[in-house]
Amino acid sequence: MKTQKQTYTLWTYDVWEGPDGPFVNDRYWQGEITVRVKGTLHKVGTPYEFTSFEPTNNQLNRAIGARGLEWDGEASYTLYAEDRHGKPVCELVRGGE
Repeated sequence: MKTQKQTYTLWTYDVWEGPDGPFVNDRYWQGEITVRVKGTLHKVGTPYEFTSFEPTNNQLNRAIGARGLEWDGEASYTLYAEDRHGKPVCELVRGGE
């Protein structure tokens, strides 16, 4: 199976508690990380066969030295992490490949 090297810029958040819950007040540049992602083959054996490369929560957490974060977003653009309480923690912005 093919792999793809994905490079992201890590931004951590300054989170404040507001009347409607936590919100991001500011973000701070922390450097770049690289993740090697295994491809997943879709629509095998059809003319529409393609491979997607989506990093797992475990891969992303390991890459930034975190535990228990849940990631959402588009791996081709920006991924956002929340802790187990739904509080925003950081983001990974794709680039630098």
